[in-house]
Amino acid sequence: MTESAKCDSPILSWKKPEYRNRPITRSRKIGQTILIVLAAAVVAAVIGFGAQYLRGPSESDVDHGVQAAKEMPLVGLVIAENPALEEKLRAAIADELKNPGQVPSPGSRFGAEVRQRYIVPALLAADDDSALKAAGGMEALATYLQTKDAALCRELGLTGLQNANKLDADGKILLRQALALQEQAYRNGKTGSPKPPLKTGEVGRILGEAGYTDKDLERLNTFEKLSTVDGCAATVKLYGAPRALPTERGGALARWLLTVAQ
Repeated sequence: MTESAKCDSPILSWKKPEYRNRPITRSRKIGQTILIVLAAAVVAAVIGFGAQYLRGPSESDVDHGVQAAKEMPLVGLVIAENPALEEKLRAAIADELKNPGQVPSPGSRFGAEVRQRYIVPALLAADDDSALKAAGGMEALATYLQTKDAALCRELGLTGLQNANKLDADGKILLRQALALQEQAYRNGKTGSPKPPLKTGEVGRILGEAGYTDKDLERLNTFEKLSTVDGCAATVKLYGAPRALPTERGGALARWLLTVAQ
């Protein structure tokens, strides 16, 4: 996560009683909600190693981290398409192993850079169907965590997964599936044309169309203060909102969710 992601501004900004007609301002902190999972996938390749080293890592450790990242859906594809990224990834992994505990981590910084430069432009051009499926993959992961680890579910909604190794075996499968669906949307968008983005003032209204009440919107506005259970429930509901809409509107909201942290 970038340093700017530490801002404490709210997820949504408005005043009563016109919630759905007020402009929406995405928090820089909570704005990493969706595709920070890209960075998490990179970090997951090395997260377990860092604490073991008091000195510099060996070349084989770095190789292992690079290979693990390249085997992740979406992450591996982007690296394959842009070979120069492998050296940047290698440097990020080496830095992470030598200096564990950095905030933001080198892996997160690498993931954020790759996401903004390569992933977001393609996702903005993804068609409605692939965007909806990609958002649905994240909903499936959040829904699973709601029953298995509500705290991790809330983390997913608040800052994004910071350590994918916190997931159990089934959770890791769902993460890979979610990334695979984002990869499909990425591939689709690379051959598509940009779609009209949601305007700032439209987000509250479209969430209202998806079944959000004033109370739901208020919860988003105070996400950081929600309990573990309520924060998790808000995360699941947000990821599920696009499928509650007609395809065209749902696709627009899904693209917004997938690219909002740019």
